[in-house]
Amino acid sequence: MQARRFLHSVVGKARHVFNTDDARQAAIQLGLSEPYMHQLLHELVATDWLFKIKRGLYGSTGRLPSYSIAHDYAIATKLVEPSAICRITALSYHQMTTQLPFRGVQCMTTKKVVTPGMRSGQKPEGLDQHAWVINGLVYEYYHVTPEHFFGIDRFYVAGHLWVPMTNPERTILDLFVAPSWAGTFGSMYEILRDNLREQMFDVRKLVQYALRYNEGSLVKRLGWCLDELGIPEDILRPLLDYNVSGYRVLDSNRISHGTCDKRWMIVNNLQAGYEERLQKTS
Repeated sequence: MQARRFLHSVVGKARHVFNTDDARQAAIQLGLSEPYMHQLLHELVATDWLFKIKRGLYGSTGRLPSYSIAHDYAIATKLVEPSAICRITALSYHQMTTQLPFRGVQCMTTKKVVTPGMRSGQKPEGLDQHAWVINGLVYEYYHVTPEHFFGIDRFYVAGHLWVPMTNPERTILDLFVAPSWAGTFGSMYEILRDNLREQMFDVRKLVQYALRYNEGSLVKRLGWCLDELGIPEDILRPLLDYNVSGYRVLDSNRISHGTCDKRWMIVNNLQAGYEERLQKTS
């Protein structure tokens, strides 16, 4: 009975994922000693009422009546704090793509993340980078500087669960921050084009985010793409006026030779046929 009361208290307040501090507060309210609290946690894991995510972090298995198993997004944002759901996971949540493969949960964080694989020197099987694998699901974290940790809101997931996640504008911006995660330049362009058509994000807000990120290649590549897609010049003007010291390559995955676009200070290194295809589909 005592274990059940403790479980209801800590799981109910922490939304199915909780750490030792959450458990300690629940124990204090119930008049339980700290040694007994640790004993309860051990017993609840052993009897499959909880599962251990990592040292000091626990999740609900869903056996407790009226409580579901710990949500993947809740695990992701508690595993590393502060963090926010981003990239492919955010695009999928916002219904901004159905094309990119889903591999797990992706997050950004200002912390330097050390995964179990980093300590052992071994990456999880089938992955080209270090990540956590919990209950068969991959959790990837990307480091950003504190000044780049913006464009994050809390979004509803399920039950009483709200998690930090990049909003639609920041999610689109991340296509230009790190283009490789979307695949090719064409994939990035098409995601931008399709969501612009469907009015899935605020273009003016995206422009402000690009200026706030304050990285020349990002600003000029985004501006070039928005220009190609017919965004009015009054909206593009801040991006046009952004000063860069030299030309930036449009597609960083291609050779740097191409036509110099003085308007955007961009080296347009797309192959001619490829550029024509982009124009026809825009």
